[in-house]
Amino acid sequence: MNDNNPEFDQFVQTVNNFCAELENGARGGQLSTFCVRRRLELLDEEDSDGESVYHALATACGYDTLLSNSKPDLELACGDFVPSLVDFDTDGMSVFPCPLSRVTERTLRIWRGCAGEDDLHPIVRARLADLLFARDSGDTTRWAWTALFAYLEVSVNPHAPSHERAFALLRAITLCSELREVQLLDKIMEAAVRDIDISEIQAHAKTNRLTCRSFPNGTNRVSDQT
Repeated sequence: MNDNNPEFDQFVQTVNNFCAELENGARGGQLSTFCVRRRLELLDEEDSDGESVYHALATACGYDTLLSNSKPDLELACGDFVPSLVDFDTDGMSVFPCPLSRVTERTLRIWRGCAGEDDLHPIVRARLADLLFARDSGDTTRWAWTALFAYLEVSVNPHAPSHERAFALLRAITLCSELREVQLLDKIMEAAVRDIDISEIQAHAKTNRLTCRSFPNGTNRVSDQT
């Protein structure tokens, strides 16, 4: 099924173009989530529309993963994601971006539309799909698998810096665990010590007839059919 949405075609092409530039080290940048976010913020500044597509995409790149069990982090967390900037002053606490649980439906619609574009560069598609999975927005099973395979693509991209590739591999492993795909997780862990053959992993998923199963919390996940 072709999920491409013409509404987002021009934005996807623009994002892909500057990601290609980052892969080539243009303007001293690199293919990292941080550099992608900065380019999106510049595009947003040039866009006269208030809550633009570029703003929504830049927001997606502004989240960090939860690394501590501190009370502020846990209160702001949604799934594994927290705002990257948290500041305390006399007026209280300010955060950026807003907690993932408070993202507007308009922004979520933009994320869903762009994440559904097969041609979107995997470094952006992985982040969008991962956030949609964490937020439980739309088809969570689809977003988990979309994020998983996009992260695997990033993890073997020689143009991405080592920290970005390592993060992508860690997220792929985490998502595989969330999906309770033990055999697939073993295959990814095995592949982590050598060059990852994404087509081989995709073939494994297909031949094992991965099906959707509902867990007690009502959220759809994926597991091998037994």
